[in-house]
Amino acid sequence: MTLDRNEHPEAREEFLDAHERYLGVGDGRLGDEFVDAAEAAAELILRWPEAPPPYGGQRRDPMIRTWHLDKFPHRLLYVVRDGLRVIDPKCTRGG
Repeated sequence: MTLDRNEHPEAREEFLDAHERYLGVGDGRLGDEFVDAAEAAAELILRWPEAPPPYGGQRRDPMIRTWHLDKFPHRLLYVVRDGLRVIDPKCTRGG
């Protein structure tokens, strides 16, 4: 299965806001690391979209899944339906 990736506009906005916050930490490298972690997660999701269990353990249609971003208190919530759709780069703690 080949998936195309698209992002919900609000998810993209949240991601960019988080990126800006991380750029403001220290020398700004954390912002670049955040982008790298999100891109790595997206690539893994595209390869193995069904690897994570359903979000909240609930099976529903559409099935929502989540992938944690290494090193960051964020995860990508996504659905696979006619391609990959990132619906929310949720912060799991803090802000």
